[in-house]
Amino acid sequence: MVVDVSNGCTSAQASLAVTGQACPAFFGGISDGFAVPVTLVSFTAKVVGSGVEVNWITASELNNDYFQVEKSKDGKEFLPVRKVKGAGTTSRTSNYNIVDEKPYRGISYYRLSQTDFDGSKTYSKVASVNVDGKDDNLKLYPNPLRSGDMLRFEYVSEREEIIKITWIDPAGNAGDKEEFHVKEGENKISFAPHFNSKGVYIIQVQTSQGELSMRFIVL
Repeated sequence: MVVDVSNGCTSAQASLAVTGQACPAFFGGISDGFAVPVTLVSFTAKVVGSGVEVNWITASELNNDYFQVEKSKDGKEFLPVRKVKGAGTTSRTSNYNIVDEKPYRGISYYRLSQTDFDGSKTYSKVASVNVDGKDDNLKLYPNPLRSGDMLRFEYVSEREEIIKITWIDPAGNAGDKEEFHVKEGENKISFAPHFNSKGVYIIQVQTSQGELSMRFIVL
């Protein structure tokens, strides 16, 4: 349901937009005689441990069937994370919470869609998070190692795919990029890269879920 409403602060088209505390905008409840779907007080996403916690609060709901939390790597193309049943029609404050246990690595984006019983759908503003590229799914050994040693690492993949591995030397230069086919689950990969100098290196693993990184030392 999309209607034009005035909340006494600004005139705007009603949609699933986060409201401010001092001057709430309506996309739920009643405003100037118009019934609108949901009044969203807040919508937030934050990194908690290895996951992303998404929270939202509604001040009222009207004919609200369900919410859908969605995420995106680029802020343009969104995929569903989880569906949450709405409160139907209520004038009471409602608190909602989910945890995305498999977030994208690096910067990603979350939004909330809201669907009425008649199928009408609206969206919230977008919230961004930055999940550290370091991950327990990547283990590297030996560390430290000597130039010419075989570099081994273990990687737990969520799917079968091609991953790309490169490393950054102490001067900031990138080495050759290697590609490996991995299966879903645990993978053990070995290769012997050529290191031009001693020092602290960074290995970067590019996957469909984002980029993982880890530091290692060449003696």
